[in-house]
This record gives sequence, structure tokens and C-alpha cells, in this order.
Amino acid sequence: MSRRLPVPLPIRRIGIVGLGDQGRPIARRLLDVGWPLLFHARRAEVAEEFRALGATALAPLELARDSDLLLLVVVDAAQLGDLLQRQRMLAALRPGSMVAIHSTITPDACRALAAAAAAHGVHLIDAPVSGGRDRSYAGELTIFAGGGADAIEAARPVFAAYASQVVRFGEAGAGQAAKLLNNYFYAVHLATAAKTIELIDALGLDRTAAAAGLPSGSGASAVFAMQAARGFARTRHDKGSAHAAAILNKAVEDLRQLAGRAGVALDGYDDLVDQALAREARRDAVAALPTEGR
Repeated sequence: MSRRLPVPLPIRRIGIVGLGDQGRPIARRLLDVGWPLLFHARRAEVAEEFRALGATALAPLELARDSDLLLLVVVDAAQLGDLLQRQRMLAALRPGSMVAIHSTITPDACRALAAAAAAHGVHLIDAPVSGGRDRSYAGELTIFAGGGADAIEAARPVFAAYASQVVRFGEAGAGQAAKLLNNYFYAVHLATAAKTIELIDALGLDRTAAAAGLPSGSGASAVFAMQAARGFARTRHDKGSAHAAAILNKAVEDLRQLAGRAGVALDGYDDLVDQALAREARRDAVAALPTEGR
């Protein structure tokens, strides 16, 4: 990015918007290690929870004005645009402050937000996360980072509260491209794990032995290892998992578009992904039925 930005501000106060499945554990980890936390929450019960933990509730513009680093953990680019531009949080941030986008959006959308931030002298860190809610609470997320190296390094002590790995892939948008790639191959591994379990049973292999041995072999995947650790139990599907499946579907479509623009054919991988997404859709349809209809 050609615009020269101010040196990143020292981080004394952190703001966060988006205290849902991913944002709540991130916020709690920050409080646990002693970071002063400002937040905005629309739901009264969430605001009450975090005030009780010592965080300070503020309106969006006040939150932006008082934050050295603003974390946004919302669903999509539309919500980011609403907060940063329509509600003018971006204009309220001080020059040299930073905003980290923990949402998964397209690289193009991220680059547009980074350009808008730079016009206000604000550093935008492209920082989608991987690992899920449990690893958030354990402080073991992975951050696929993009943006200025100086801003990412300035934010690294904050990220360390909830992420065990922060990898910079390049400028703003690169982290989002890496996250979409991660999500696409997560879907591939959903399909291969399902076929692995089917073959374990068809070949008469002991499931306990398979759970112990296969995750350490050269053909292992993280998805199969997670399923083996659960004893191959089916994941409980509810409103939250259906929402996660919808996000995965969008990430897959976004990656397909990126691959097409790059001239890379996905070929048989797309077949595996379609199988995985269809399986997840069937499970969500069953989960949505009334109990007596299952």
C-alpha cells in the first residue's frame, strides 16, 4: 500500500465488537491475562457478563475513539462495512491505531477496507482465525495474518492471549486468501475422514485401534484426528453448527472463485468438497426436524 501510515500506537486499551461463539472466548482470554478491555454488545446479558468480569461497555464511536487496537469478530463483510463505515467507527479511530479483522471475508473486501483505513491513518490487520471455540478458550487459535509487518508485530502480544500461532502471509488480503484455502481443504478432509471411517468398518478394523494408530500415520488429517478423539461420535448439530456450515459453504465458493481467477483447476477436489457439503446439509436438515419427526 503506497500511503505511508503513522507508527502503530502502543497498545494500552483493546476494544472488541462481536462477542459470539468466537468473540466471547477471545474476550475472556484477554481479560484472563490482564488486558484492559472495552467492548460493545447489543445483547443485555452479554454486556452484563463482561461488565461483571471488569470490561467497560461503550457505544461504537466511543469504543473506536478509546481503543489502540480494535478487534472485530463479526459474521461478514456487510457487518464490517456497517460498523467501520456506516457507523463511522473508522473515522473515530485515532491515526496510528489498529483494527484487526478476525472475520472471514474475501481478499478483495479486505483490501478495500484496508484502503479505507489507510485514508484515516489507521492500520488494518487482516487476521482471520482458525481453531474453533474450544481452541479459543485454550488460547490455541491460529491467525492467518496480512497487513503491515510493523502493525502485526505491535499486535502480536495481544494475539498471544488467544492464538498460539500468528503467521504473516503478506499484505492485507493475503491472510483471507490463506483462510479460504484452509476452509476449502477442511471440507476436503471432511470427505476423506468420512470415507476413512466407512472403510474402517467395512474392513472389520477395530475402531479403538484405528483411533489410536491412524492419526499418527503419514496419511492422517487433522479432521480425522479430531473425529477419532471423539470416538467417531457424530457431531451434535444445532443452530450454531448450521451457521458454521453456511459459513463453510460461502468460504468454499469464495475459494473456487479465487482459484478460477488464478487459473487453477480444482478438478477432483471439488467432487470431494461437494460430497462433504451435501453430507453436512443432510445432517442439518435432520437436526432441524422436530424431535418426534426424527
